[in-house]
Amino acid sequence: MLVLIPAFAVGLMAGHWRGATVRDSPEIASSESATTTLASPSQQDFPVLADPLEPSALGRALIAKAWEHSYKPGPRPEIDGLVGDLDQDALFRLLLERNGMRENKEGRQIEEAIARRLGELPDPERAVAFILSDRKINYERERLLEGLFQSWAGRDSAAALRSLEGITNTILKEHATEGLVAGLAQSDPMSAVKLLASAWGDERVHAHAPAIAAEWALRDPEAALAWIAKIPGASGRAEAELRVVTMLAERDPARALEIISEDIDRFDEHWIDVATTTLTRSDPEAAFRFARALDGDTSASRSRRVLIIWREYDPKAMAEFFTTLGPESREATLWSDLLRTLAEHAPAFLEAFAGKTSEPSLRAEAYSELALQLAPTDLESALAMAERITNSSGVREGAFREETFHRILISHGGSDPIASLATASTLDLSSRLRSLAVSRITTDWAAKDPDAALRGVQALPPEIRATGMTAVLGHLARSEAREAARLFSDYLADPNLTAVEREAMDADPNAIAGIYTGLRLIDPATAANFALTIPPGPARVRTLFEIHQAWAKKDAPAAESARRSWNLTSGELADWEKRQ
Repeated sequence: MLVLIPAFAVGLMAGHWRGATVRDSPEIASSESATTTLASPSQQDFPVLADPLEPSALGRALIAKAWEHSYKPGPRPEIDGLVGDLDQDALFRLLLERNGMRENKEGRQIEEAIARRLGELPDPERAVAFILSDRKINYERERLLEGLFQSWAGRDSAAALRSLEGITNTILKEHATEGLVAGLAQSDPMSAVKLLASAWGDERVHAHAPAIAAEWALRDPEAALAWIAKIPGASGRAEAELRVVTMLAERDPARALEIISEDIDRFDEHWIDVATTTLTRSDPEAAFRFARALDGDTSASRSRRVLIIWREYDPKAMAEFFTTLGPESREATLWSDLLRTLAEHAPAFLEAFAGKTSEPSLRAEAYSELALQLAPTDLESALAMAERITNSSGVREGAFREETFHRILISHGGSDPIASLATASTLDLSSRLRSLAVSRITTDWAAKDPDAALRGVQALPPEIRATGMTAVLGHLARSEAREAARLFSDYLADPNLTAVEREAMDADPNAIAGIYTGLRLIDPATAANFALTIPPGPARVRTLFEIHQAWAKKDAPAAESARRSWNLTSGELADWEKRQ
């Protein structure tokens, strides 16, 4: 596989070819003799072309093909096919057309195809001489040489090696060397090592060990690792071994993690993640064992990542495995997320799972998630499922079950508030949870249809009517403060107002005071007149106190005069003093 690493950015703007403005890099400009020592053709031996060049029909076709897909290193058959039958002169022209294309992706596909083709021709030396001598292709020299030598090495490695030795420019020679090494390692890694060692010596070969190992690992990673183990010096082995592990992370993650486990500090975090993620999809338990064997926080974070990935593609298997972990090894949020996933995508499995688990807490949460999945459309079935949450073992006592009932009511209330409110009045709930449910349902209802919500709460049983009325009018007060206060005053004037409703007001004085928040800021005198209709008690004191505070900021004498006329009871006066 040809992999070209760009040395300079080359770009394409607005999809146009442009003739290059030659600006030689300092490295190349400083070397006037950047050519081979082989019999180098003169410039007259190469095609003489106008500058700037417009693209030929072939050039335009290549651009169109290159733009069809995003850039990925390696052969592109549709592009290689267009350059596959060209002779050297035609390829040279394409190179010059290619120069000046202002891009950094599509042109690379064309460039790589040309480089591969040049390495396949009978006279690659002439192509090398052309690339080195023609300053119009300055920016692409490194990549072109790298690709050419990689292609050439697979056909005639000895000739490629001789040509390489003739390159005098240090930078260009290094890129050509990378291509030669990659090409040799692809075709016959061990022969490549021997050939390079005989030409350069072992030390130079070891310097290129990472490139050799990367290609060798594609064919035989274990042989590559055996060779790497013989390289003297840990620093020389480290990068080469990392290249092999990088490849193994995607092809054989279990082996990659086995190598990583020997000395995890030597390896890049990214590739550890890649290997762990890949292994999770084929053997999640092995991936989890690897993660758990790590130290401290790293173990916890990677273990969690394994379970999250596992949950995404096979939540059933992950649930079965999760129960084998002790409670101290399970993360509560992970378990809750898993149950939610199962309730949504595999409810029958989760119900069977809940029925057979021996852990009451897991069973309770499973039934709760199943009930909440049913709640929006089937209130009766949801409540029946929640009834399976028992407290016979003492786990979670009754609070968890009640909380589930509360959440079911709210969930169903979004689609059918009347049914949810009717059920709230009969369900075995604490007064706190009942009030919270009624308040949430009626507030959401009022946001969608305030008139219907107001009519609906007026028909509620007395024990929840006050809560519903307070919630609806509290929502209305945000936009129509005066109207909300007037409607609440009318409600309080109803002769059928029960003692239960009056008690409910004192139980939630903050909500009652909220109805008057907007009005007390714009017209505290009117707000006070409405608030005086509230039955004596904590709710009336809280409301009047807040009105007085707002009024005093505008007109302190008037606020104090009004306060003295309110005839608060002794109990209310005591409450007032506490608030000051």
